[in-house]
Order: sequence, then C-alpha cells, then structure tokens
Amino acid sequence: MKKTATLLIISFLTFFISCAQDSFDAKILSFANDTNRNLPAMVDSTTRLENVSVHSGKIYQYNYTLITVEKKNFNIEVFTKNQKPILINGVRQFRNKAGFNFFADNHVNFAYSYKDKNGEYLLKILVTPNDYN
Repeated sequence: MKKTATLLIISFLTFFISCAQDSFDAKILSFANDTNRNLPAMVDSTTRLENVSVHSGKIYQYNYTLITVEKKNFNIEVFTKNQKPILINGVRQFRNKAGFNFFADNHVNFAYSYKDKNGEYLLKILVTPNDYN
C-alpha cells in the first residue's frame, strides 16, 4: 500500500503542476494520462495496478488485477468488507495533501475495479465524497 501511496502522491503533484489552468475534464483526463505513464505497476505482492480511467459521473477509476486469485475461489463479500475501509482510509490520507482538494472540491468519486488473474471481472468498490470527507 505504501508503493500505491507514493505513486499517487507523485501523480497528484505532477498533475497539478502540469495543468493548473485546464477545465475540470481536461485536468482529470490529464491526471489519468500522467498516472498511466507509470503503469502497470505492482502495488503489493498480489495486486497489479493496470491503469486508471475516467468515467462519467465524476468517477476516477483504478483498474487492478489480483494476480493470484481466480474468480471461482473468490469471496466478493469478504474482500469488499475488508478492502473498502482500507480504500477509504487511503483517500482520506490524500485529502490533506497538496493538490488533492481538486478532487474533493469537485466531488470526485473513486472507483476500484478488480479482475482475477485470468482477466475475469470480480467487483468494483466505490468511494464517494461522503465516504472520504
């Protein structure tokens, strides 16, 4: 998780330095493009961040692969119960970082989409401004 935090901090800072005058859509797309230049990357021994994407509804989505998991052996409920508080805490930690206010001020939702090692969709966890404010 520390690698993810470092990647995100670097990405946030790069984004805000490079596109301070752009509109919301241009800024968030630029941020995604800047972040994707460093991806894919392993964030821990079992999780690879493939890319980030931007979706309507002010959704900034992280797309992960769980490289040791197969869908048939995966418990979505247990994973979500354990992972969502970790994700919310991670977003809250960035809440006080320089540049993050752009996301909070614009009420951006963060989505975390997971696939198994075979590329099969597992689940998506949404972290809303109500969760991280």
